[in-house]
Amino acid sequence: MLFTVSAFAQESNLSNSNDSMQIKQELYFKSLAEKFSQTRKLNISYNNYGSTNFKTYFKENYLGKNEIENTHDVSVNVNLDVLKKKKWKLTYSGYYNYQNFEYDSNTSFISSPDLHYLSSAFSVTYFSVLNKKPIIYNASLIADASGEMLGRIKGLVSATYVLKADKKSVLTIGLGATIDPTNPFPVFPIVTYTKPIFNGKWRLDMVLPAKIMLQTQLGQTGRVSLGSELGTSNTYFKDNQIVNFANKFEFRQTHIKSGITYEYLLKNKIVLTAKAGVLNVIRSRVSEKGESFSDNNYLLEFKPTTAPYINLGVSFNPF
Repeated sequence: MLFTVSAFAQESNLSNSNDSMQIKQELYFKSLAEKFSQTRKLNISYNNYGSTNFKTYFKENYLGKNEIENTHDVSVNVNLDVLKKKKWKLTYSGYYNYQNFEYDSNTSFISSPDLHYLSSAFSVTYFSVLNKKPIIYNASLIADASGEMLGRIKGLVSATYVLKADKKSVLTIGLGATIDPTNPFPVFPIVTYTKPIFNGKWRLDMVLPAKIMLQTQLGQTGRVSLGSELGTSNTYFKDNQIVNFANKFEFRQTHIKSGITYEYLLKNKIVLTAKAGVLNVIRSRVSEKGESFSDNNYLLEFKPTTAPYINLGVSFNPF
């Protein structure tokens, strides 16, 4: 949905410069940024996370300290337009994630070194006008699963109001809500802002609360970004040792990745990506499947140290 805002602004204000990178430097920079920022049809990425120590708690009772020596992470994203009309569109998004952990034999809380997670979503986006300004509504139905069991069905709705969208900057505000009983923060604000700074040599790109980035052009088809991104990871698993009243659980982690990203645009269809930085975990918890992750309901909590990471990715936009 957030990518739709920039697409709407591009359609409204840059309809005559979709593939023209020749007029002015600031327009070229913006055109290149839009080619990088558009929703990518297929994205494949590999992450490697370095060693991290973490403390484990059952509720508030300290259980001990463990170490994960290395984590390998492979993700695949697919985004497809199913049906597209003038004022609305239906899209499908698919996601697969595989994680492999390398740890010592004392790290007994991990039932398997290999974790799989899948999710699918259908989203309807509707474009309208409020007080002569664009407003974008979105509703998504999401189903997920792990390698061990089916997950849950969740929903997401949002409304985004475009306050400003011209050749130099875009400003939107909005509100989102998750239809998920396990989420302790079901309603959240959405603010997006992009603007060239430092005489147009850099670009500020904010999608709050998801990311804050400073971006600059490098060569004719390259871009460097510095900043932080908020992310989550989760999966479902079975275990008979955590508690005696349940054996199906959900793991969810919220983290911030901070670092540098280099992207290279190849023939306007392929984006090659390399990232490096550090990962800081905000919250990492396990709860019984279907239960909230709030302070009153979670079962296990992990408090890991900062871990370095590298990322290599490739994205395709064949259409």
